[in-house]
Amino acid sequence: MKNKWCLAFALVIGLSACGSEIVTWQEEAKQADGSILLLERTIRIGGGHEIGQSAPVASESISFIHPKTGKKITWNSPTDLLMSVDPMLVQLDGDRTLVLVAPRSSVDLDHYGQPCPPFVLQEIRNGKIENKPAQELLEKFRFMNLVFYPKIKKTLQRIKEEKFLSVNVIRDINSGGTNKKLMAIDYSYKPNSYKCE
Repeated sequence: MKNKWCLAFALVIGLSACGSEIVTWQEEAKQADGSILLLERTIRIGGGHEIGQSAPVASESISFIHPKTGKKITWNSPTDLLMSVDPMLVQLDGDRTLVLVAPRSSVDLDHYGQPCPPFVLQEIRNGKIENKPAQELLEKFRFMNLVFYPKIKKTLQRIKEEKFLSVNVIRDINSGGTNKKLMAIDYSYKPNSYKCE
């Protein structure tokens, strides 16, 4: 009997680690100059997780057509599972695309060198991504313009129903205060003004 319970438990754990769901939608990202950048976002939900918890976002991509060059720009989440991040904003700055990301866990923060404030600025230029300190993000760009953490059940349901999220809808979704600490991206330039735990 004990072996049957062990087998059943292993089967449940195995099932929770299998399968994935891909969700794609369009989203407006308001830029610092007031213009709107139309993004296509895709998340793949799946992978190992504990019973009773939802599956994590296993991978994510954000793509758009650059309004000046006409080239397709794509940001992909890191493939290293120890460097998992959630994107918070996308801003254009000349020929650079800036993506501010929040590492998901303390392990991820360790792999990014424990940045303070706990964000990483990823600069895309010529198809390459370079990690930089979040302090390099100019103050005019420091506002969340993406749906943050789209895997939350209520948010995901809204995304699936609407398929297109306007600036106002994004503001409404993010105002729910899912994680206000991560949303406080308007940190000061003054040294040590952002208190890291």
